[in-house]
Amino acid sequence: MPRRLTVILLLVYQAAFLNVFIPAHTRGQFTLDDREPSAARLSSGGCCAPHSSGRTPADHTPTPADRSNCAVCFLAAHYTPPPVTELRPEPHGFAHLLPPVGVQAPVTLALPLPYHGRAPPAGA
Repeated sequence: MPRRLTVILLLVYQAAFLNVFIPAHTRGQFTLDDREPSAARLSSGGCCAPHSSGRTPADHTPTPADRSNCAVCFLAAHYTPPPVTELRPEPHGFAHLLPPVGVQAPVTLALPLPYHGRAPPAGA
């Protein structure tokens, strides 16, 4: 599959999942765990046993405990990254403007040199 098509399909999937499915889901319809000890679950026939109340999982009405343990909300909270914080400093202008400095005539000092500038006598 070409890379461009893969990227487009991924963006369409993310847009549909994050903007349609997550806001419209019934909170608590899918939960992370049963909040029931594993021994009680095994004694009731396990996960594949028919429901004794005659209700199907599609008829499940979420309880407040289910709503606080929603798997879709958990996935969305860990799937969606937090907003990016911009740490760049704001552009600053000048604190204040100084008046232009006037040009002055250079001052020279007559400094005595530490040597007399004579070379040693040239030997023949």
